[in-house]
Amino acid sequence: MIPSLEQFARNIAAVGALFALSAAASAAEAVGLRSLQGWSAVFGDCEATFTYRIEAPDGFSGVAGWSLAVDRRTLARGETAVHAPAGQQAELTVPLRIPPVREGVVLDAELTVSCFGKDAREPAVTHRKAIHIYPRNPFADRAQWLKQRSIALYDPQGKTSQVFDRVGIPHKKLGGAAALEEIDRGLVVIGEGVSLSEHPSLADALFRLAVFATVPF
Repeated sequence: MIPSLEQFARNIAAVGALFALSAAASAAEAVGLRSLQGWSAVFGDCEATFTYRIEAPDGFSGVAGWSLAVDRRTLARGETAVHAPAGQQAELTVPLRIPPVREGVVLDAELTVSCFGKDAREPAVTHRKAIHIYPRNPFADRAQWLKQRSIALYDPQGKTSQVFDRVGIPHKKLGGAAALEEIDRGLVVIGEGVSLSEHPSLADALFRLAVFATVPF
């Protein structure tokens, strides 16, 4: 049966729509968006920056938009132009103002980043990342619990000690790796940036603690 002119036009429109959807799907597959930060925890009432890498073998130009939401309520949003040359990678920086949270409360938020091609209504790629927002003093109601942990801190560079002092975490500062030999119970924390290659006796001391010490949890 020969289709009517109206049916023929509908068939042509359907085929065109299929081609458009196929092209959009191919574009979405061709664009990659990856977070460069493995961490997902931030303090409230501060500035935070998240970095993403855009990869597009055929190149990509458009707009990146982002939003930070809690229970579908948007806390922050923004957008910027993005351009990734063909065969190259480009970085996208997402600056956020993290809102304050009450002591004892941890907010579970979601950061959504989408890249739109020029004049496109649907995103070429979308990335969602869970963000946990902590109060400035996450241990405000756990002072006694922290004290009972008997925390000993080995921190030659002093970075972790500064953080502990700022948020009020009670701890005993160890003067050197040899002091680890005197510990028989509690919680031992190794400070940020400590290298085992620079402190070769540290590994043996930590192994002894892991096997023989008692942690009062």
